[in-house]
Amino acid sequence: MTVTDMPELATLAASADRFLGAVRALADDDVRGACALPGWTRAHLLTHVAQAADSRTGMLRAAQAGLIGEQYPSEQARADAIEAGAGRPATIIRADVDRAVSECLTAMRQHPAGLWDAPAIWLRGGRHPVRGTVASLRSELEYHHVDLAAGYAPDNWPAEFVATETAR
Repeated sequence: MTVTDMPELATLAASADRFLGAVRALADDDVRGACALPGWTRAHLLTHVAQAADSRTGMLRAAQAGLIGEQYPSEQARADAIEAGAGRPATIIRADVDRAVSECLTAMRQHPAGLWDAPAIWLRGGRHPVRGTVASLRSELEYHHVDLAAGYAPDNWPAEFVATETAR
């Protein structure tokens, strides 16, 4: 499989563009405001998305090095990193999520065709191929775009995303 055989990269990029556009439009006070996830601010949500993208980039890079990447060391380490990251200045949080998603998209576009079936260890899913990074990041972006509580709703989801998600 080559990148051109992965049309889902184009749909992922479109989801990323929509999500990052919404993030860029948030004022500093908005970043500190509540999101749709109980107990989290948008700062928590954006930190989570940045770390989720970084975790996928790490799994892809590990595969390229002949290693089995691990998404996160543990649930607790993930939670602690989100809590710590949410306290950063809003400008840093916005820049971090932009960087992380952009780097992940680049890593996916550059991933060698023969390594998409390389294994990785997912936090909640165990050992699965790194090819799951593409669909799982898209789900993160689409669902959390709604959770951002900034005007994007499930009615805004692309029809093919809804069809894929409901077929699971």
